[in-house]
Amino acid sequence: PFYLCTTDVGQYQVNVTSTALPGSASSGASSTFTTVPFAIVVSGIQQGATGNPGTETASGPVFAKAGSTFQATVAAYRWSSAADKNNDGLPEDGVLSTHVINVSTVPGYAQTVTLAAAAPIPAGGTTGSGLANGVVAVSGGVTTVSTLSYPEVGSFTLSATPGGKYLGQADLANRVLIYATGSPSQNKVIGRFTPDHFKTSLTPA
Repeated sequence: PFYLCTTDVGQYQVNVTSTALPGSASSGASSTFTTVPFAIVVSGIQQGATGNPGTETASGPVFAKAGSTFQATVAAYRWSSAADKNNDGLPEDGVLSTHVINVSTVPGYAQTVTLAAAAPIPAGGTTGSGLANGVVAVSGGVTTVSTLSYPEVGSFTLSATPGGKYLGQADLANRVLIYATGSPSQNKVIGRFTPDHFKTSLTPA
């Protein structure tokens, strides 16, 4: 037996040629197989130098003003043994970001990943019109978008959905990891957002 290891994603075919005897060369080819990213990571959520605190309470630190822009990075990574201790080819639940990003990104990965406000915090609130400009066209394995905005106050949980089957073969939804705060632990909370300003008007008595 022999083993092959790709350094990038894509579709491959193994070609074999035998020259055991002079003048009797023969060749064959495998069917096409697809390699996919091990993990698709959302991280680097910040506004300028301010990192996302991931606040879930009304008394916690403020992240940004409602309607202002902030950024996030979406990147695809190669397999990491530290993030796949059961060796099933999938990132494990609760894996630390340091166990995923200690390997290289895959420069061949190009796909649309949609970031969305999945649920408002506190529960029962509203996400308004949702997360604006959340469709991220990832190319070269990593893309940073700096035009995200959230139109409401409070906080929300973030979701990330790769668009369709990758290269027509695989659904990558079970490979998404979100690190919304600077902590190496997985966290999906973004916020909190406060009003930009208040407007008052006077009514004559």
